[in-house]
Amino acid sequence: MSTHWYDHFLFALMGVVIPLMSFYSKIAVKDDDVDFILPPKKQMYINNFFLLLIGLLLCLTAWNAGKNDWNLLGFQKPDTNSIVFLGIGILLTVYITDGLIQIRNFKRSDDNDQLVKDILPSNRSEYFYFLPLAIMAGISEEIIFRAYLYHYLMSFYPDFIWGSYLTIFITSVGFSLSHLYQGWLSAFKICCISFLFGIIYIHSGSLFFVILIHILIDVLSGMSWLILPEQEEQKNQE
Repeated sequence: MSTHWYDHFLFALMGVVIPLMSFYSKIAVKDDDVDFILPPKKQMYINNFFLLLIGLLLCLTAWNAGKNDWNLLGFQKPDTNSIVFLGIGILLTVYITDGLIQIRNFKRSDDNDQLVKDILPSNRSEYFYFLPLAIMAGISEEIIFRAYLYHYLMSFYPDFIWGSYLTIFITSVGFSLSHLYQGWLSAFKICCISFLFGIIYIHSGSLFFVILIHILIDVLSGMSWLILPEQEEQKNQE
């Protein structure tokens, strides 16, 4: 990847500024004097959809302006090898296990997950607006964090033997910090899953698997928070 001034700008914005803003906003929310008010969910989903779209278009435009190879970014047929399948297997196992634990421990009145409940859809009407966001997030976040920012950082130490894994770790930390609004535990889990995404990406040489799995996870996560409260309510009525 050939880097230019606009690549440095995009890395500073998406790889540093946005994660730090999320980090400091999480710290601010801990202050009892801060009244953290979220916009209506439908409005929030639409706003975030277009923010992700703008970020995606900026990165794709920068990649094209630098005359970089699109196959290098991951727009090619994935390589299917044992490491890719192992990474997919571990990732899905971790996600399913975590999902089952959340279902078992789910409590409608649990204040620890209140912010997540305020963000994820709680009825079918909200889910209708959430679904396009989930698809956009899966596409844009993988292209931005897994591909664009990865190759940007790798351009500074292309011959470092552990460069790929170091870069995956750095981008995973940045990605998890940008999701810190979900809580520290969720951010840690996102960091681990993000690292597995990175392993799958570099060993498959393609965005296909990571985008597909990311969309699937987001869609199912939104659906779970749509179903679980209804089941809990029926359980309480019994």
